[in-house]
Amino acid sequence: ADRPDDMPDIFHTFFGIAGLSLLGKLPQSKSSPTSSSTSSSTSLAYREIDPVYALPVDVVVRCGLSAQVFKGKDGAVQERLKHYEVLERN
Repeated sequence: ADRPDDMPDIFHTFFGIAGLSLLGKLPQSKSSPTSSSTSSSTSLAYREIDPVYALPVDVVVRCGLSAQVFKGKDGAVQERLKHYEVLERN
């Protein structure tokens, strides 16, 4: 909800979770014993959000969505953007 007395809604819930994911503030959880990784590793408790589409990364990959992104002013590209076409700044 966008106001304290309003009922929760999916729109604001989605943007809240997407924002927390983009900031890297979602909680981490221990991997379940049934997962293929070791029990001492950690993983995200939530699906990672793609910063270009604001959709879960696995959905973006499964749908084959593409984008063009610019390198930062320092010439670097954030790790989570490297799978997109990276353009040089002029």
